[in-house]
Amino acid sequence: MISLVIPLYDEEENVEAVARDLVELLRAAKIEFELLLVDNGSRDRTGELIDALAARHPEIRKIVVEENQGFGWGVIRGLEEARGSHLGFMGGDRQIAAEDLVRVARVALEDGCDLAKVVRIIRRDGLQRRMVTGVYNLLFRVLFGYPHRDINGTPKVFTRELHQRLELRSKDWFVDAEVMLKAHDLGARFAEVEVEFHRREAGASHVRASAVVEFLRNMLRYRFQERNAWKTQRS
Repeated sequence: MISLVIPLYDEEENVEAVARDLVELLRAAKIEFELLLVDNGSRDRTGELIDALAARHPEIRKIVVEENQGFGWGVIRGLEEARGSHLGFMGGDRQIAAEDLVRVARVALEDGCDLAKVVRIIRRDGLQRRMVTGVYNLLFRVLFGYPHRDINGTPKVFTRELHQRLELRSKDWFVDAEVMLKAHDLGARFAEVEVEFHRREAGASHVRASAVVEFLRNMLRYRFQERNAWKTQRS
């Protein structure tokens, strides 16, 4: 079974459509699954809508984070409650089509990899976001010798065993990078699925300009402090 975590922070305009599309397509694909919809400290009707969805669909479970501490904390809390043999997470903004999640899920289940993820080769989210992603990926190659594409691309789906070894700690957007860097250091087998990244049609993005500085600061801290400490602890 795949347990898919979706942190939702003030996503009342997207949550029903996201859940509906995923439930319909995963059922049609005959993939056993659960959706862990995380009310990530929302101040709108997101939590109420998740309750209604869980009442209608047995595959949906609600996880509550009382106060928003970042995307990463929503991911971590959801993964702690996951019951599947494979676990994963993605955003709840409908910028990745449900069909592409199904493709990633099939690769994760059938190809024998430790981690399957998307690579956004067509992006509809604007020049600024594309440039930021390009800079991130370049810096990762320089700082870490990192060979993979699109660090922040989700969904990411990985084995339960790999998740247990990752020991995730990042409460903010750096959780994506933490997954990829630790999985790489652990010698995980990767698979990538090329997808189109759509423009957000509803709701508001919570990626602020300050997130760029935060991400770069986290990257440097991990490279020069936390990475070696984590490796030493693992050994």
